[in-house]
Amino acid sequence: MNDGPIYLVAPSGNPNFGDEFIAAAWLRHLAKAAPGTEVYLDCPQPGTAQILFAGLHPLLRVTNTLWRAVAESASLPPSQMGERMAQLVRDTGSPLYDLGLLKLREARSLHLLGGGYINSMWPQHYGLVRAVKAVRELTGARLYATGLGLMPMDTDLSVDPLGMFADFEYASVRDADSA
Repeated sequence: MNDGPIYLVAPSGNPNFGDEFIAAAWLRHLAKAAPGTEVYLDCPQPGTAQILFAGLHPLLRVTNTLWRAVAESASLPPSQMGERMAQLVRDTGSPLYDLGLLKLREARSLHLLGGGYINSMWPQHYGLVRAVKAVRELTGARLYATGLGLMPMDTDLSVDPLGMFADFEYASVRDADSA
């Protein structure tokens, strides 16, 4: 395992109390457990998140690399979103994303933090899962998902709900229906 940064992916910065609480709890935990490790928080609203989480971890970096790629590809059918995200991670070649993607590839671990954002209400967010899996395929980084709300899950989206987290070291959900 490399000694690169810890990379958190969360729907933070909007603000929404639950999402902000979860991200803040992780940052406080990591400030105690890994104060000398860079922590990246990839979220939809990095400017607001930077203010909300200022001082919670001494080496916090906030970006929107994956969230921006997903948002800018939202017009794609869900069946194509995953491959688009994997291609960006694998091949780079886009000045809009490359600096962030190269940082993402340095991560020792990637964590999808809890929230109800990976489901059929926002099918483009399945691309976040595929993106972190593409990093694992390239670098061997460890993958974690905690406290996710996956419902509603539309099986017509070409998403394999049982295999979605198969390559993760650990995955947990927040409710019985998601389990």
